[in-house]
Amino acid sequence: MFTSSGDYTGDVTFGYTINDGNDGNDASATVTVTISETEVPVMDITVSSVRTSIPDDATEQFNANVLPGNADNRAVTAWSSSNATVATVNATTGLVTAVSEGNTNIVATATDGSNVSGSAALQVTASQILVTSITVSSGRASIQENETEQFIANVLPGNADNRAVTWSSSNATVATVNATTGLVTAVSEGNTNIVATATDGSNVSGSAALQVTASQILVTSITVSSGRASIQENETEQFIANVLPGNADNRAVTYGPPVMRL
Repeated sequence: MFTSSGDYTGDVTFGYTINDGNDGNDASATVTVTISETEVPVMDITVSSVRTSIPDDATEQFNANVLPGNADNRAVTAWSSSNATVATVNATTGLVTAVSEGNTNIVATATDGSNVSGSAALQVTASQILVTSITVSSGRASIQENETEQFIANVLPGNADNRAVTWSSSNATVATVNATTGLVTAVSEGNTNIVATATDGSNVSGSAALQVTASQILVTSITVSSGRASIQENETEQFIANVLPGNADNRAVTYGPPVMRL
């Protein structure tokens, strides 16, 4: 019986003689034994990727950790997907391409004949439809201090998954805006931009200019007087209008017959 020590590979020739106990009746022969290195097979494969869930228009690289490290053939060329309608995979590189919403397993199989394989689950989700444009509008582009104005955002496309926006003012000392409703309150004279920004992560925004003017001080009372309350035919008399308050923006008056209010 011959046992290799494991330190030698190649051919070994042995000679032997057979004797039946009678002189001159010997027989001899030789035998050649080929000693080859024992192949180390793959015993385990672990499959991994950075993401376990991707949208249906994305790709993802999968990797295989093959053990033991001294396996004679650690190549994994047999990549496959358990559901190719959900995702396909390049059989050589392990690059996965998402196809449609659903679940699949990405499988790596050893090519050394050991039939060892490993897999990792992958979820494919529907692609998010992002906002592409926002148009901001209002009934008035100029308002007075202390007035309010409702601003509106037209978000496109209409089938975007998340069409919500947040509102802001580029100059809050001129006008503030409710972040949720878009209702603007004028603060002081000046100019600002009212901005609507998408909340879906697209970072798309739209804006509209707003001018705030000083509040108009209106006339509150007019007292009319003259030197005489009675004059004769063909005489003239100067009437005077006392307009209050004195700082009204427009204190001009027109004279005419009294206005009858019913």
